[in-house]
Amino acid sequence: MALIGKIIGTVEGNGNSYQTNTYLFLDTLSEKLNYYSIIQVDVDGKENHLGYKTVIINNTLINNEPLIYPNPFSDELKITLPLFNNPKTKIFILNLEGKIQGSEMSFTTNTESEIQLNTANLPSGIYFVKIINEDFVFVRKLVKE
Repeated sequence: MALIGKIIGTVEGNGNSYQTNTYLFLDTLSEKLNYYSIIQVDVDGKENHLGYKTVIINNTLINNEPLIYPNPFSDELKITLPLFNNPKTKIFILNLEGKIQGSEMSFTTNTESEIQLNTANLPSGIYFVKIINEDFVFVRKLVKE
């Protein structure tokens, strides 16, 4: 596991097996939002990159910004919106050309809210989520696997 290119921990394997083994690593230096690159290293030193994982601790918002996860995403995208001064919020998913994908989503909320978006119909690629409120404009780059 790596943090900004540094190994932060390893877990010893159980050797060769025909059954599924479960491994656990506890990152005691974790923040509220963490990105990990998971790499399996065989006994012979061969590396297998298992992908990137986003880990959110207690779905806590950071700096009162929307929380959008997972990234990369596949068939579902989750957005946690903070409590804004103005509860009317619009969410757009944009492609690289800035064109809206699907329809504009409007929400009125008086509390912190989690929204689940079905993204199964989007082809793989790079997208942007744009969240607009009278008090706030937030854009985040995302990757669809």
